Amino acid sequence: MMLVLDQANDHRPGQDIWFPGDIALDAEAVGTGACLHDRAAWATALDDGLLSEEIRQVLAGRRMLDAFPIRFGENPQAYATRAVAEMIVAYLS
Repeated sequence: MMLVLDQANDHRPGQDIWFPGDIALDAEAVGTGACLHDRAAWATALDDGLLSEEIRQVLAGRRMLDAFPIRFGENPQAYATRAVAEMIVAYLS
């Protein structure tokens, strides 16, 4: 199953992507760039085989961006790759 990040629509998930429980962040509150990073991390995690329950377990009530902060200059795909790697390590620990 391939998930698609809809970067053209930065305020809500696109129709080709599914987010459990509407987890997309409010673009006005966080900023459109942060919203793209958050959605990219969720899409990558789900595409890599993590279940939404496993992701929520690792996040433990935190937002994705709070659990795995964006590094300066990190684009959404680079952030997603790193965040999911860190998430898998945290899940297996």
